[in-house]
Amino acid sequence: MGHPTSFGQPSCLVWLAAAFLVLGLCLVQQGAGRQRPHQWKSSEAALSVSPAGDIVDKYSRDSTEGENTVSEGEAEGSRGGSWLEQEGVELRSPSQDSQTGTSTASPTGFRRYLRFLAPFDLVTIPGKPLVQKAKSRNEVGWVKNLLFLLPPTHVDMETFVDEIGRFPQEDRPLADAARLYLTVQAVRLVAHLQDEGVVHGKIMPDSFCLKREGGLYLRDFGSLVRAGAKVVVPAEYDEYTPPEGRAAARSRFGSGATTMTYAFDAWTLGSVIFLIWCSRAPDTKSGYEYSVEFFFSRCRRVPENVKLLVYKLINPSVEARLLALQAIETPEYREMEEQLSAASRLYSGDGTLTGGDDDMPPL
Repeated sequence: MGHPTSFGQPSCLVWLAAAFLVLGLCLVQQGAGRQRPHQWKSSEAALSVSPAGDIVDKYSRDSTEGENTVSEGEAEGSRGGSWLEQEGVELRSPSQDSQTGTSTASPTGFRRYLRFLAPFDLVTIPGKPLVQKAKSRNEVGWVKNLLFLLPPTHVDMETFVDEIGRFPQEDRPLADAARLYLTVQAVRLVAHLQDEGVVHGKIMPDSFCLKREGGLYLRDFGSLVRAGAKVVVPAEYDEYTPPEGRAAARSRFGSGATTMTYAFDAWTLGSVIFLIWCSRAPDTKSGYEYSVEFFFSRCRRVPENVKLLVYKLINPSVEARLLALQAIETPEYREMEEQLSAASRLYSGDGTLTGGDDDMPPL
């Protein structure tokens, strides 16, 4: 497919405001109760952000580069379950949740609650050989006639963060609310994986994407393994690789493989949250100082609760590092949820403020 859609500032503002309106209602419905991931799975109040009218239909182009996408309607009628289910990750039955008593009608509906963007079918091109020689940039190789089908996405997280970073001063509150939304949802998604006993291993900005209705999704599950598995981490992931992964890669002894732990995903999650607010990965090369002041010395407009959460997630000590499931129970994270709920009530469906400046949440 083509490159990510370039959307103008007015349309982006409308899209954000619409997403926050519905998100705010979801957070209010969730109330003060702290739900664990297995309870979220059948709870639309936890992760669902629905379209507000036809506002986001202004986005007419799909932007999933290098992926084969189909409409939600086609996905609904697909045979088989999600890639996660097929690979044996022990997801609970989509038919009914024992905690809430609510149900989802299909595997596709179930995946919408989970916010995992995964292939739902594998197809071939009729009339073509199973394997065919192909040439690209003067290189010749063999290509299999097997294509994964995925639901369409609108924009990847990094492009979205870059776009809201260009907002003028008067629109900064909405941009900050968007960053807060990305932060809260990213933590929940990684917490889901930990709750299932798996490690993603590639939590990076381009592993997250947003769909047209405003929902944040996690993708790139080709690296997913059970916790405890040993994996050689590619060098290109270095910016988002924790110290233990870098040390294993540099070691002259052994295979260079890293033991994949929940702490590994926690570190990469913290690095992604840092990028959401600072537009770059944190400086965690050798010789860096592990302190809030050092990390955010050149990125000062970040809420204190975000700073503290990132600080705990990128702790160089594997044993002391905050994990995603622990993060959702911290005062910092709960405060973010409250701020996000407050921010969502300030915007109308057309992206304009409904409250005065004095009503703005303390971001």
